[in-house]
Amino acid sequence: MTRRPSVRALTAQLALVRSDLPGVATFALQRLPTRSPLAALTVSGDTCWIRTNDGTLWFAPQREGWGVSWGYSGTCCHNLAQLLDILLKDISAPAAGPSASQSPHALFELLRTTPQGGSTTYTHAQLLDACTG
Repeated sequence: MTRRPSVRALTAQLALVRSDLPGVATFALQRLPTRSPLAALTVSGDTCWIRTNDGTLWFAPQREGWGVSWGYSGTCCHNLAQLLDILLKDISAPAAGPSASQSPHALFELLRTTPQGGSTTYTHAQLLDACTG
């Protein structure tokens, strides 16, 4: 007999994410349940997407209260840079939180200067270049 995970175990892995739209919220994973490496980041609207090499598209993982964003120099942009730095090394690592190490400055600058309008995609190679640049 196969045991299914309890509701408590599943909800412990989710973070509540609020939208800028009134009354709209969703849940995001705090870590991605995959071993397939990060292939690309897409930012569009107010959502960050992670595509893995197996073609799966995921909401960017995040911790409740630690949102991710781009296009300005605030905390959420720093959070996204920290998250990407972590996911490039280990795709199934937990989302960045208060104890995350500082992200590479060039990666933060890439995200800070990304336009908030429209949609932008960065490949694995572009993100790695920013981490080492």
